[in-house]
Amino acid sequence: MSRPQISVASYRLQFTPQFKFAEARAIVPYLKRLGISDIYCSPILTARPGSTHGYDVVDPLYLNPELGGQHDFDELAAEAHRHQMGLLLDIVPNHMAASSDNRWWLDVLENGPSSRYAHFFDIEWDGPSGGTLNRVLLPILGSPYGDTLESGEIRIEASNRDFHLCYFEHELPLALESYGVILGLRAGEIQRAVGDTRTGQVYQGLLERLANVPQRTSFDGAAADERRQLRDDLGDFIPSLYDFPAAAAELDRALQIINGVPGEPESFDLLDQIVAMQSYRLAFWQIAREQINYRRFFDINDLVSMRVEDDDVFDAMHERVFDLVRAGQATGLRVDHVDGLWDPRRYLTRLQHRLAQATGEENRGQRFFVVVEKILGYNERLPENWPVSGTTGYDFLNLVQDLFVDGEQFGQLERIYQRTSGVTEAYAEIVYQAKRQLLEETFTAYVRSLSVSLEAISDEDRHGRDLTFDTLREAMIEVTAALPVYRTYTNTMEVAAQDRAWIEQALNQARARRPDLRHTLAFLGRVLVLDIPSYIPREDHRPWLDFVMRWQQLTGPVMAKGNEDTALYRYNCLLARNEVGGHPELPPTSIDQFHAHNVAMAERWPHTLIATSTHDTKRSEDTRARIVALSEMPEEWGVRLDRWQSLNVGKRPVRNAIPIPDANVEMQIYQSMLGAWPLDPRSIGEFQERLKAYLIKAAREAKTYTNWHEPNSVFEDALLGFVDAIFDREQSAEFLDDFTEFHRGIARVGALNSLSQLLIKFTVPGIPDVFQGNETWDFSLVDPDNRGPVDYRERIAALDMLYAGAASREERLLDLVTNWCDGRIKLFLTHQLLESRSRFTDLFTLGSYERCLVDGDRRRHVVAYVRTHKNAHLLVIAPVLLASLVDNGDALSASRHWGDTRVTLPSGWNGAAHDLLGGRSAQITRDSRRRQVKLSDVMRNFPGALLGDDELTKDAVFP
Repeated sequence: MSRPQISVASYRLQFTPQFKFAEARAIVPYLKRLGISDIYCSPILTARPGSTHGYDVVDPLYLNPELGGQHDFDELAAEAHRHQMGLLLDIVPNHMAASSDNRWWLDVLENGPSSRYAHFFDIEWDGPSGGTLNRVLLPILGSPYGDTLESGEIRIEASNRDFHLCYFEHELPLALESYGVILGLRAGEIQRAVGDTRTGQVYQGLLERLANVPQRTSFDGAAADERRQLRDDLGDFIPSLYDFPAAAAELDRALQIINGVPGEPESFDLLDQIVAMQSYRLAFWQIAREQINYRRFFDINDLVSMRVEDDDVFDAMHERVFDLVRAGQATGLRVDHVDGLWDPRRYLTRLQHRLAQATGEENRGQRFFVVVEKILGYNERLPENWPVSGTTGYDFLNLVQDLFVDGEQFGQLERIYQRTSGVTEAYAEIVYQAKRQLLEETFTAYVRSLSVSLEAISDEDRHGRDLTFDTLREAMIEVTAALPVYRTYTNTMEVAAQDRAWIEQALNQARARRPDLRHTLAFLGRVLVLDIPSYIPREDHRPWLDFVMRWQQLTGPVMAKGNEDTALYRYNCLLARNEVGGHPELPPTSIDQFHAHNVAMAERWPHTLIATSTHDTKRSEDTRARIVALSEMPEEWGVRLDRWQSLNVGKRPVRNAIPIPDANVEMQIYQSMLGAWPLDPRSIGEFQERLKAYLIKAAREAKTYTNWHEPNSVFEDALLGFVDAIFDREQSAEFLDDFTEFHRGIARVGALNSLSQLLIKFTVPGIPDVFQGNETWDFSLVDPDNRGPVDYRERIAALDMLYAGAASREERLLDLVTNWCDGRIKLFLTHQLLESRSRFTDLFTLGSYERCLVDGDRRRHVVAYVRTHKNAHLLVIAPVLLASLVDNGDALSASRHWGDTRVTLPSGWNGAAHDLLGGRSAQITRDSRRRQVKLSDVMRNFPGALLGDDELTKDAVFP
């Protein structure tokens, strides 16, 4: 299979046990007809059973059998190849599931530091946490260890004629030393039961070997082989022991004794001793934040980070991926959570080198298509020395959405939010407080470990020797909470100027907040920029760099959890701007900034992915397109808010003197309803349940009244009760009537916003990515709401009908804009734009970008630009800020409102202006200086325009 370059568009598929490789194979012809060039696959390597996302990988060497395994994937790849489509794979190098399904992890739990895989996982074997020297902390217990033990919930059981330590669904391996205790407890009785048989002889030999098991404190190849051999021999022997009924009864008796009797604490002494022998420490789940000694993916205890910076770990994690690339089945890669890696640039460089070997491109200089999940901060750029094609598109998502936020009225919207919600803190302060809370409560163990390392550095520096552990810890927390980006990228003793600037910005904020830490912050600042005094020997420099690189692996998760998963759920001014990589507190991006960004992308990252909906967005593109319309009507929004709060005040339960929901959460509810309210009234009951599930997740993420670790059922029940009450027509008829009347206008503007956003997304520099199902209307909320099943039979039928019959293009467009609620209009635009990208591939992948001059009273409501390649031109005209231009009586047209607004054609334009959407030629007006097209003409049949000149369209035929 040859490797096609991604050049048209990708289509993200979320594989689950309900949507497998076979189901994907069945829709390949549809995706090809739609115009997709590459299927963008969610993770396909073996994940935990039942996984709905694939990021909890348990075995990277095999394809997930729950998705159909190798055979069905081969069939999918072959079908894609037959349709000349590529496969972009989402890979997860940063972490694996800490699960009983993960054989590497189980080997580590059994053998500790002596495991062949001990160095695969980022475990601090000699960390400062009590009771974890050479042991992994497993915070899986629902109550403190002693209580759990004496309740009988921890047991050793014979499973598959082997022994495991069991706690509810957890089945954990036992260290070999444990077998000596279990098999030896009733040794005399067992020996008599088996007699002088071969089994009896093996039994005696095994007891002797178990008394001299090799150590588990470090890896030794010969010792590891000996342990493995003994483990295999036990696996062969124990089933044979069960062939003797009397011996089996004695083994059962031994387990009965070991497992103790609830109510008799002393009966658990032996079990306690066996638990203490293990290479893991069972612990109450609540101590994880303070004592866990392995680096987690964010704060998820059962996702353990990998040391992929080690060569053999890298090779093992990517072996199957390289096989797929070598076979031509994988034609591109998306790297998950690149900021979690020890050294992203080194990782990506190594990845490209190995990909070149797999494809035979070592000496040809052709880079494999790789994009990274990288969230860029405000004014942050993707490092240009990373060997990638770009990001997964969050930067574009926020940029394009701001075009539909009315900057002139945004300040009034903020004032309404502050007045109504009572939230007066700046968003930056909310983020800071959330990050600080997480550093104090969630990442405590990692912070303490870093503080120990920092204290060791300070002890070796004459200017840091008098700094205390507590002040060093406090200073690090302050700087980390104030860092304005996800992370810096220091990987040598040279610190980049941009990284120094981010660190200095954080230090300045920390100094302003904590002047009492000025001396400690000064020292920490020197460490973070590796300003090492000359009196410190060169051989002592490495701990400074190691500290900085470990700190960089903390700042990303803290920003992600503090901003994305906390602050964005606390701040509810305009929910559409609360997106990954967004900056809801800043003024909206201007049209000038938008054009400047696209010029830069055409020059630097022409093949980056650009997205508007992903599996991780807080709201779908269509949901957000509705909500942004509120920015154009702040006065009416404020009036509606006051009315709805007044109508629903009696439905807010009061718990502990607090009305639920509070005004801030109530605003979140109403905006979510406006954004995701179904167009089909028959779906309102289903939406009510979806909304309730979303609000529970949002409340737990906000961590204000409830959270994931300790859910507040009183608050949550009251919140759900409020939702049920406002959806109940008997109680809330006046509210529902007023809401639905307002929603009708919002939905109409939202549809226009969504179509215009789509037009822009498919025509600016970059490779557009379509999230599954979003080729028609999709009003979903955050996952798992956005990962539901997609009705492809309905979409295939709709695509078939788009061009059926003998109707003219003008008649078809009239039908689409009149019946816009059925979603066919979005499918039509998606198909037309993909057709254009397929026919004019060089223009979109290689063409330049230039803004066009707009004249007239409505010029602030238009974004216009031209893509040019060689002598061919494509003019894009996208309407924005349309709330004031749309009447409720219109279909989805605003052509009569454009007046004399005109767009000037570029100087090199050749001949006529062919409307690629409307199927007609636009009228060109001329004067002595320029040629122009009128918006009232080019948007007569459709809310947007795509115009090609004679050079572009000379050989094109369109459906």
